Amino acid sequence: MVNVSRSKTATVLDKDYRSTVTLSLPSAEERLASDVVFVLDKSTSAELENKALALLVDLKEEVRERGVMVKVGVVIFNRAAEVALQLTELTEENYPTIEAAIKKTISEGSNTHAGLLAGKKMLDGDTAVEPHRKHLIFVSDGVTYQFCKEDDHTTPYTRSFDGSLNSDGPNQCGTLSELNVQYEGAETSIPKGSINDWMSDIARRMETDNDNEDWDYQYTGQAPTDDSKLLQNKENVSNVEKALHLTESTYKAMQESGYQCHAVLAREIRQWGTAFMNRLAGGRAVDFNSIQHKVLYAVGKSFDLVPGTFCLTVGGQKLQYEQDGNVTYFGGDQNERNYRFKIEYNGAADSFTWEINEPVSNFAPVKLSYTVKLAGTPAAGTHGVMDLNGDGYVDDTTTHVDVSKALYTNESAILTPVATDGEQGEALEFPKPSVSYTAAAYYYSEPPAPVKRTVSPTTFDAGIAVYAEVAALSLAGAVKLCGRRGRRDA
Repeated sequence: MVNVSRSKTATVLDKDYRSTVTLSLPSAEERLASDVVFVLDKSTSAELENKALALLVDLKEEVRERGVMVKVGVVIFNRAAEVALQLTELTEENYPTIEAAIKKTISEGSNTHAGLLAGKKMLDGDTAVEPHRKHLIFVSDGVTYQFCKEDDHTTPYTRSFDGSLNSDGPNQCGTLSELNVQYEGAETSIPKGSINDWMSDIARRMETDNDNEDWDYQYTGQAPTDDSKLLQNKENVSNVEKALHLTESTYKAMQESGYQCHAVLAREIRQWGTAFMNRLAGGRAVDFNSIQHKVLYAVGKSFDLVPGTFCLTVGGQKLQYEQDGNVTYFGGDQNERNYRFKIEYNGAADSFTWEINEPVSNFAPVKLSYTVKLAGTPAAGTHGVMDLNGDGYVDDTTTHVDVSKALYTNESAILTPVATDGEQGEALEFPKPSVSYTAAAYYYSEPPAPVKRTVSPTTFDAGIAVYAEVAALSLAGAVKLCGRRGRRDA
């Protein structure tokens, strides 16, 4: 699922009953901090290590230019996982330390489950960063034959078939070769014909007597000392199969937590290993903090869009625009053939569509602002509820907004995110800010003729004095001022 940080705010109504609405991608209120954890199979090639480092160089530049924070962690694994670097802020000074951690080498064994457990633990531990801004980059050849128990990524376990199941009889000591005992031709093919069929079959057998934790033993490179632990049937779930199942389960658990997980094939060594990594990746390439959007926005029933008030910024820089009828183009050549953003207004529906034609980065937030005006003549009395960020609570209180009294600046704002690989996410709603105003009716008695009428500031002929709240924000908090506006008859 494509997850997108977003926010929408409104300003209080001014004396002309206007409010400025701002849509932000990502959320304007969200702290721009991200975690990136590399989980590296140390069979990883130097070429891939260099690509990972090149990515960090690019991120480092974004950090410098945008003033955001990126923390990087590194986990390396063989038979167990080793935390080569805890989450460390990506800065010019820290970059050599991060580079050394990525290039660190270890050998012996292959425990992808351990690597993911350690990576997950690192991301879980940083509660200051939102889940969808946590990235795990899993680099491996997908070949594994060890696993862990009870989330302990430091101790490897395995399983071993009875050697008598193989024609030549030797025990394979819980190594990768156990798969050759279970399946003929496993070195050059995928058991069960395809990775999807094989993984489904493993999951099925894990729920039967073909799986038993009593068969697990701590990996030593030797056969188990207790013969009762030896697998006696080729239908039993082997060490390789349990390792694959637990690896995928841990990967999916992180995705379900909202983490952005990326599986990168390190090298092709076994056909089933390559297919397994492709299965985790879902056929998608690694990509960071980039999405394409199409936003449909409907102006509220109580408000009209004020034409010509669109303003669009990227990373705080205002874009030039060109208007062509009901369509406004921003950036590029500002025309239908070359534009970065497009807004198309539908007068009949009183709505507009905002199309974003480029990736949106956490480091260069996109903001669209425009003005709406209260429709019709303000009615006497107090109307609406002040909820300027649309979080559902009356501002500066813990009171839920009464939707029957809210004066929403829009009826709906729907975001349809599309990842850079073309995957379309579920439609997501923006918040709905609400504003309020107070209008009081005043009357006077007609003076006897022929005395010329005089009107004091508080005696308006069936007039309306409207009080509009104006908020002046400062670091100390919000300061509210009241101004009076009335109509004078001569």
